Amino acid sequence: YVCDNAINGIEAMNKIQRQQYDVILLDIKMPRVNGIEVLKHISENTLSSEVIMLTTFTDVRTAVETVKLGAYDYVTKPYNLTELLQTIERALDHRKLKLENVLLKSELERRHQAKNVIGTSPAFQQVLETVYKVAPTDSNVLITGPSGSGKEVVANLLYKMSSRKDKPFVALDCASIPENL
Repeated sequence: YVCDNAINGIEAMNKIQRQQYDVILLDIKMPRVNGIEVLKHISENTLSSEVIMLTTFTDVRTAVETVKLGAYDYVTKPYNLTELLQTIERALDHRKLKLENVLLKSELERRHQAKNVIGTSPAFQQVLETVYKVAPTDSNVLITGPSGSGKEVVANLLYKMSSRKDKPFVALDCASIPENL
């Protein structure tokens, strides 16, 4: 494994903001900011990191609470190295499955949305590829073309594949707006 470490909770949160980690080993008792606060920070800001809490035997109740807050698992101290390595491996497998699940869902969604759009020309296939690339981003998109070319259909596809798909979609036909407005 390629490892990194932090001396306290604040340093850990700063590192987590700068870099993505596959697995994070997090002690409940840490100086400055405790492990539970760091876990909350991770849960709010990091989608794919798996967190393993390290705790003393007397803190097991707290460790169970951390699992409810999003930790993958906990290991009691003093821990057995073999047990810790097995837990890390399971966490890595779990993370891999979660990422594969997200990718498969997005591919299924992409294929489902593409079924509603009809077009086989190379130019239209290029438009669809651009939509697939741009949809997951937070970029502004200007769609141009002659009347009847399917701009609204492409805009709707882009919307349905974006992170804003749960928000309202409003189609605006600029040609129908009077010039003085």
